[in-house]
Amino acid sequence: PSLPFAVGAGEENTVTITLEPCVYTGDFVYVDGNVSASGDGSHANPFKTITEALSVVAEGGTIWVAPGTYPESFTIAKEGVKVVGAVADGDQPTVQGTIEIAANGVMLENVDVSITGDGLSHTDIVLVSDAQDVTLSGVDISFNLDPLDSEPRVVISGVRIKGVGNASGFTLTDSSIQGVAHGVIAEHESADAPLALDRVEIDTVEFRNISWKGMYFEALSNASIASVVLFNVGNFG
Repeated sequence: PSLPFAVGAGEENTVTITLEPCVYTGDFVYVDGNVSASGDGSHANPFKTITEALSVVAEGGTIWVAPGTYPESFTIAKEGVKVVGAVADGDQPTVQGTIEIAANGVMLENVDVSITGDGLSHTDIVLVSDAQDVTLSGVDISFNLDPLDSEPRVVISGVRIKGVGNASGFTLTDSSIQGVAHGVIAEHESADAPLALDRVEIDTVEFRNISWKGMYFEALSNASIASVVLFNVGNFG
């Protein structure tokens, strides 16, 4: 559009202003799956999916997620990003899909993660891939066997930490993992040496209905494991 503006007494010129759609970027991005249409990620006009928010959030930024169900899988690949669920009347957002964490310093807080399937395909519900200083807090992770299937959940992991050599900094607190084959498992990708984890904290976590391993680490140092509940855990604790 063209808008008139005053230059001096008795003078008037016209300037053309081009208005283009903008996408909100910054340290805080907002998501609400209950909105009818996706916005620009601002508080007033949130995105409808977490995937959209991840495409614009700055490194070290925070994605605020409203309670609701989010049928999507995504990868967090920017350092220091926090995905934080808003809790309302005891409800918090649930991601119905898998999450890969592929950057250092990532935090997932007050977000549940749940998938449903036949349990026959190797699936990591939360995969920590060569990332350091990862924190999961207030996260409930679960696998739901499809009612039409009755096979054991032999290759489903709640949290898998993978890497080569050494990894540093993993925290899991105030959370639960249930219905999977492996609760938390850390394994090497190289046959030459085990994956050594340093600075590990697991506190106030429940492992329920785990068919194989509740927790499995090849090598630990500077680890603190406290207030852990193992209920109906299979071959290993």
